Formats: sequence, structure tokens, C-alpha cells
Amino acid sequence: MFKHLLTYFLFTFFFSITYLICTGQDTVRIFSDTYDYISGHELQYYIDTSSSKNINEIQQLNSKFKYYNNHEVPNFGLVTGNVWSRFILKNCTNEFHIFIRISYPLLAKVDLYLADPTHKSWELFSSGEYLLNSKNNLLQKEICFQIPIPKDSSRLFYLEAKAYQQMLLPIYVGTFDRTWQAILKEKFAFFIYLGIILSIFFYNFFVFISTRDINYLYYVIYVFFVGFAQVSLLGYSSRYIWPQSKFLIREGVNISGILSGIAVLLFVMNFLHTKRNSRVLHILVNVYIVAYCLAFIPTFLDYSTFSYKYIDILASSGVTLIWIIGLVLVFKSVKEAKFFLIAWTVFILSVILFVLKDFGFLPYNFFTKNVMLLGSAIETILISLALADKINTYKAEREQARMMALSKSEEVRIVLSQQNITLERMVKKRTEDLERANLELTQTLKNLQEAQIQLIQAEKMATLGQLTAGIAHEINNPINFVKSNVKPLQMDLYDLIALIQTYEKQLQLVLSTHALEEIEAFKKKINYPELVEEIRLLLKGIEEGAERTAEIIRGLRIFSRLDESELKKADIHECIDSTLILLRASIPDNVVIEKHYAQLPLIECYPGKLNQMLMNLLTNAIHAVKSKPQHFPQQAGEPSTEEKIIITTSMEPDGKHIRISVADTGTGMTPEVKQKIFEPFFTTKEVGEGTGLGLPIVYSIVEKHGGKIFVETTYGIGSEFIIILPTTPKTVMQTQEVKEQNS
Repeated sequence: MFKHLLTYFLFTFFFSITYLICTGQDTVRIFSDTYDYISGHELQYYIDTSSSKNINEIQQLNSKFKYYNNHEVPNFGLVTGNVWSRFILKNCTNEFHIFIRISYPLLAKVDLYLADPTHKSWELFSSGEYLLNSKNNLLQKEICFQIPIPKDSSRLFYLEAKAYQQMLLPIYVGTFDRTWQAILKEKFAFFIYLGIILSIFFYNFFVFISTRDINYLYYVIYVFFVGFAQVSLLGYSSRYIWPQSKFLIREGVNISGILSGIAVLLFVMNFLHTKRNSRVLHILVNVYIVAYCLAFIPTFLDYSTFSYKYIDILASSGVTLIWIIGLVLVFKSVKEAKFFLIAWTVFILSVILFVLKDFGFLPYNFFTKNVMLLGSAIETILISLALADKINTYKAEREQARMMALSKSEEVRIVLSQQNITLERMVKKRTEDLERANLELTQTLKNLQEAQIQLIQAEKMATLGQLTAGIAHEINNPINFVKSNVKPLQMDLYDLIALIQTYEKQLQLVLSTHALEEIEAFKKKINYPELVEEIRLLLKGIEEGAERTAEIIRGLRIFSRLDESELKKADIHECIDSTLILLRASIPDNVVIEKHYAQLPLIECYPGKLNQMLMNLLTNAIHAVKSKPQHFPQQAGEPSTEEKIIITTSMEPDGKHIRISVADTGTGMTPEVKQKIFEPFFTTKEVGEGTGLGLPIVYSIVEKHGGKIFVETTYGIGSEFIIILPTTPKTVMQTQEVKEQNS
């Protein structure tokens, strides 16, 4: 008996000594107040370049494991393959479970293997590839494992990790309370940063809306994409925005890096006016923008590692280039460059500290882990202050220009006073000349006002036309693709359903009763009849949505003919329908649009101007019916009445003119208001709601077409605008007559 015990003791002792010699492993002790990472001298690693070895094969390669030989967090850089690490944990707490947390969000795969005391079998705790929420995860959206280790016991662990970007392994161990406190602390820091970024984003966005300064637009874009890049680097995009997309989990960091790089360069180019201040630097910035755009190619071709290296090189050199640009422009006395250089220097310092932490030159702690968030927040705040200072400078320059204009206007006033004294002496002799001059000046003023109105509106409508035409063009192709594929998809799905039904009939003849019952149970589980009906309804919804979108696109394409300066033949009904499509969202629910169209020929007109005229008339009609309850409140208990906008077209008896009527049941107008509606800048709307140019523009467009406009209105009942337009304007008719005479 003693001999057997001695043999067993020697065998166990020999096995333990052999294991310790092979592993040379330090034991990481976990106490109640412990929450720390496993440093390089406590961890051995092996790189499986084939990414194919399993735990049993890895266990046979113990001699190839080696220490990281660093007291900081292991940093493997851009590594090809899976990294296996090995460590021993001892539970010195009073709790049965300890927690292992991998505090690096860019890992694509983490598998943790726990050895039994004999090291012959393994328990797998896996987060899986692309899955940040496994069954063994204790804390949702965190790579965190709850591991059972009895008190004062030690266990051997193998950890397999894979990453498509830079590989760091900050493996933290501790109790639940300490782990949870650390996670809350990190999230608190992130949400403070996110709050700062969102505050700066919305503040500058509203400033852009108020000032229309393009620098603020580029800054808003810059803040958005820089914040988005930080969110991606910290893994929040993979956890919360696209947790189910394998491609975006792999490439999200690369894509956000490209977009943030382009946004930064565009902002620098516009804020520092590189084109004006340094032609060479401006060209370099554009070269970098093109280089960033080229980074999309390997990214979308799924060359993750190459893309990450390429973007890393661009980012490193680009940060230096931007700093050099700021320094050069500071020496050129560009005021904006001083603020920018300070802000950018702060950001570069934070990046340097962050990188030094990754390579072990600085300790891996809460500050160094979040230093880039701090630097980014300070940088965005400083640049926001720089923009504010720039606005103050603009205000001072505008005030100075206003004072100079007032000074010049005072000089003009003095000169005019002297001229008036002279004119008063000659008034009796030149009364007739002055009257004629007065008439000419009045006419000139009227012409100038009309020209001003037309120029302002033409510029706005031309821009609107280009925008709507561009939108219609961009959306037209994909929506046609959807429309053309919905019907084949419906047919294919119906064929598949018919095939399934045929299989059911045949299987009833072949399969056993038990198998048929299992099929029926599964059909009930997935609600097969409702599923088929739901597919049909979804396809019908897709088809109707595509038709609706196509209808809107047609309306946009028709309405976008705003820059046409030549007479063309157009369908007046088509113009009305396209305008109504664009105004549909602004029409209240209690307003009914009635259309009474006659058979009309195509008319010679300026289609863009005609669309503009109809837009103004219908907008006024909608405003009239919307504001009616405010001016004419209903009695208590009285049901809401239905308002109408009635559009009628007809042919005039002479056969050479058409009539367009736009009537509404709105507020109507008093005789005093009716007399002034075609005067420029006269409006009955609230301040900021109307310019007083809508009906004067309508009048000028009708006049340009050689037509007439009439207004019939009753206060409290409604108004009707009647437009009479020739089917062929006089200029065209005269040209045709001259051609006939010459022939």
C-alpha cells in the first residue's frame, strides 16, 4: 500500500514539476479589491498564422509559447492569424466566480478555454466570431466572462483572439463589483465625450442655419464624422449600430476613418482658406482627399488589414501635414490659424500619448485609455471658439462697412440738399421737364423693382430646379430597378408557394403520420398561412411604395424645368399635377383638392415660369384655408368643416386662350387688401412667413405670357384667381406671320 502511495506521489510531483518547467508561468492572484490587467510578463502567447489550430493542437505546442516580455498590455500590432495566450489565475477571494473582461472592442473573435485540474479536458467560454453577446457573457454588449473557480484554487486558461485591425489584449480580471465599477467609469467618460460632441454639433448646426456661413457647415460635418470615428474605435458602433453586419464589424473602423479623414481635410481647406493662402498646401490637401477616397477600394473589396495599414499611413502623415499647414499660415499672420494650431497640437499630443500607451511606454490606465477622447473634445471646443471669434470679426467688418456707407450717404444727402436749393430756383422754368423726368424716374424705379424681384426669385428657383432635377435623376434609376424587379419577385414567390403546396400533397402520400404531424406542428409554429399572406402584403406594399416614389420623381422632373428661357409647348394639367405633388405634404387633412379639367391643347409658354406661377397661387390658397380657423373660430360644439381648393381649366370661346381658375374657401380679402395684393412686398402674413413677392411675381409671369389675371373675393368666404393665357404668345404669332409673308 505504501509503495503505491509513494509511486502516486512521485508521479504527481514529477508531472507538476514538468508542467511548471514547460510553462514557466506566473500565477495571477485575484483578491477582493482586484481589477487589473494581465501584463506581458504574466502571459505567454503563440501566433497561429494558419488560423486553423484547435485547443488540443495548441496544447501540444506549449514549448512554442513565449512571454511578451513587457509589463504593460500586450500589443501585437497588425497580425495575420489568431493569437493564442496562456495564463494561470488563482481565486483568493471569498466568491466562487471571477470575471475576465477583454477591454478591447475591436476584437472580432474571442474564445476562452478553462482547463480542469488534470489539464485533460477543457470548458469553452466563447463570444464567437462577430458575436459580442454570447450566452456566457455576463454583461450585455461587453466581452466579459463569468468563470467558476473555487476559493484558493488555480486554473489554467487558453484564450484565442482574432482582430482585423491592430491587436491589443488588455485582459482584466476581478470580482463582479470591481468589474462593473470599471465598466461604468469607462461608459461615464464616453458619454461625457459624446455629450460634448453632440452639444458642439447641434450648437454649430443652429449657428449655420442662422448665419449660412459655409465654414460652420464643414465644421458640423467634421464634428459628426470625428465623433463617429471615436464611436467606432471604441466599439460602440459594432455593439449598438450594426451588431448583425459582419462586413461593417470588420470594416466599420476603416470606413469611419476614411470619412473622418475626408471631413477633417475639407474643414481645414475651407476654414484656413488654403486655396487663397497657400496654393501648394491646397494642392496637397486635395491629393490627400483623393488618397482617402481610394481607400474605399480595398475596404469594400474586404482587404481589411491592407486597408487599415493604408488608412493608418494616411492618418499619420495627414495629421503632420495639417499641423504644418497651421504652422505655415501662423507665420503668414492668418488669424484663424493660431486657434487651429493650438487645437490641433492638443489633439496630436493626445494621439501621441494614446500610441505610447499601446507600445508600453506609458502605463495602460483610465487616463491613457481615454486620453484621445479628451484631446478630441478639447480640440473641437477650441475650434468652435475659433469659429465664434471669426464671426465676431465678420460682425466688426460689417459694422465698419455700414458706418462707411452711412458716411457716404450723409455726403450724398448734403450734395442733394444743395442741388435741391438750385432746383427750387429753377422750378418755374423747368416744371414740364421735371414732370417728364419724374415720370421717367417712376417708370425706371418700377422696372428696377420688377427686375430685382425677378432676379432674386429666378436665382432661388434656378437653384431649386437644379436641386429637384438632381434628386429626381439620382432616385429614378434605383426606383426603376425596384419597380422592374417587384413583379418577377412576386411571380417567383408564388411559384415557390405553389411548389411547397405540391410537395405537401405528394408528401402526404409518402411520409408517415408522425412525420406529417411534425411538419404540421412546424407550420403552426411559424404561422405558415399568415406568413404567406404577410409576404404577399409586403410585396404589395413594396410595389405601391415604388409607384408612389416614381410619381413623386415624375413631379420633381416636371417641376424642375425652372431654367428654361425659351418658349416651349407644355401641358398645363401636367404642370398643375406636378405642383400639387410637391405641395402635398403641406396640405392640411381637412382640405380637399377638387380638379375639373377640360380638354385643352398644348400651349406655347415658359414651363418653369408657369410652374412658379402655379406654386405661388396654390401656396397662397393653402395658407388661406389653413389660417381660416384663426380668423373665423368655430362655435363650441360645432363640427369642423371641410375646406376646399378647386382648380378648374377651360377653353375660352375664341379658341385662342385658356382659362385657369384657382378657388379656395379660405379667409377671403377685404376690398382694401384686394387693391394692394399685386404691390411688391405687400403681405398680410405674420412677420417672417411671407415676403410679399408671390402675387407680384404671378402678375409679372402672366404679363410676360401676354395673359390677364382677375381676382374675385369675399371676406370670410374665399377667393378665386382667374388666369387667361393665350395658347400662342403674341411674339410667337408675330414671328409666324412674318414667316408666312416672306414665303
